[in-house]
Amino acid sequence: AGGVQDTANIYALPGYTGTFKGMSDAVTAMSRGDNIDMQARAQMVHDEIAKRYSGSMQPTDSSHVNLINSLGHSFYLALSPAFFLRSMAQPFHRGVPLLGSKFGFVQSAKEIGAATGTAMKIMGATIKQGWDDAGMRGVLDANMKFTDMGLTPKEEAFVQEMHDRGVLNLGQARQLQRMAMGGSQAKQDLVRFTSMTAQYSDMTNRLATGLAAFRLAEKKGGQTSANTNYAIKAVDL
Repeated sequence: AGGVQDTANIYALPGYTGTFKGMSDAVTAMSRGDNIDMQARAQMVHDEIAKRYSGSMQPTDSSHVNLINSLGHSFYLALSPAFFLRSMAQPFHRGVPLLGSKFGFVQSAKEIGAATGTAMKIMGATIKQGWDDAGMRGVLDANMKFTDMGLTPKEEAFVQEMHDRGVLNLGQARQLQRMAMGGSQAKQDLVRFTSMTAQYSDMTNRLATGLAAFRLAEKKGGQTSANTNYAIKAVDL
C-alpha cells in the first residue's frame, strides 16, 4: 500500500502545488481590494485545497476504500471504450511515423497491419489456453502462447525475448492490476478482471509494433541481435 501511495503522491504533488500557489496569490491580491465577499470565497477555496492535499498524504487504511479506488482507476483507464480504441490504434498512430521514417511509410503500414493480425491471433490462443487451464483466473495469468502461430524461428525467438525482458507487461493495464491490494482474493481478482480488456489490448499493440519493427529490420539486413534491440526499443519509444 505504501508504494502505491508514494506513486500517487508523486503525481498529485505538482498539481496541488500549482493550484495552491495560484489560490494563495489570489487570496493575497483580493486582500488588498474592497470586495469582502470575494476575499472570503477565495480563502474558502484555498483552505479546501490545503485540506484535500493533506488528506491525500494520509491515505485511509481500508480494504474497501482501496477496492473502490482501484475500481475507479480501472474503469477510467481500462473499461473505458475510448482507452481501448486509443490503445488498439497505437501501432498505427505511433508505429507508422516511427518505422516509416526508416523503412518507408507504405511498407511500414502494411507490416504493422500484418503484425496486428498475428498479434491478435496470439492473444486469442493465449486467452483460450488460460481459460482451459484455470477458467477466468487462468485468463488473467495466462502465459503467452506463440508457438505454432505461423512465426518463423527467428520471430519466435524475438517474441520470447520480448517476454523475457518484460516488454509485453509494461502497459498501463498491468500497472493498474499491480495496484490491486487489500481485501479478499476475490476482490483483487475483480479489480484485475476490470483491467483485463486493456491488458490484452496493451499487449496486442506492443507485440504488433515490436513484431513489425523486427520484420522490417530483418528484411533490411543486419545482425539479428541488433534488429531485436531496435525493435524492442521501438516499442518503448
